[in-house]
Amino acid sequence: MKNLFFVLIAAAACLFSGCIVVEENYTFKKNGGGSMQYVIDMHELMEQMGAIMDMSGGEAGEDPFAGAAKGFKEQSEKLKSLIGVSGVKFEEDKKGIYKIGFSFKNVKALNDALNKLMGSEDPTAYHIFFVNDGKTIKRIHAGQANLGDLSSILGDEGDAESTKMMYQSMKYKLNFKFASDVQAVYTGIEAEEGIVSDGKSLNLSTTFSEVMEKGPATLSMTAVLK
Repeated sequence: MKNLFFVLIAAAACLFSGCIVVEENYTFKKNGGGSMQYVIDMHELMEQMGAIMDMSGGEAGEDPFAGAAKGFKEQSEKLKSLIGVSGVKFEEDKKGIYKIGFSFKNVKALNDALNKLMGSEDPTAYHIFFVNDGKTIKRIHAGQANLGDLSSILGDEGDAESTKMMYQSMKYKLNFKFASDVQAVYTGIEAEEGIVSDGKSLNLSTTFSEVMEKGPATLSMTAVLK
């Protein structure tokens, strides 16, 4: 998933701005299980590319990202063999909006699934994305799979300020629903758009630019439940 995702983002970053939103949506039950939905929204990119192809005389129905849906679907299939993971579903809600959803029995099953979706390609480099003791749920972003990897794809050429503005317009969101009210929230670093907590819900929003500049701590947090 990581290579495919970064290739798509690199293509968008080279041509457009503000075209991508990535979301991780989690629901945690009291028994340690729950559900997760991973969303990559590139519909604005698709619309812009379609308009450009129309103006340039591209063939009708031609899809420059034809392999994207296939790639994400294939990635979702890998989750079906994991112990404790069920209800795996791939959706393409709208052209350019891809969703992979699944249920997990416990935190180990969740970590196993996230390593398939967002972890390193090295099978020996297993990352603990979540720790859950029932009262405290900790989310730890993977250092090797963070958005800073984009620099290796795009290189350092180009106008630094315009590149920064472009990444600032690209969003990364974490959304949580818990079985109990949130008592306190701690983060590795304060996100630009901050954290919003309302009862049993918790939402963190930041930008690709901030994640690239400040590292994985930007997408790491600890929620203490009542």
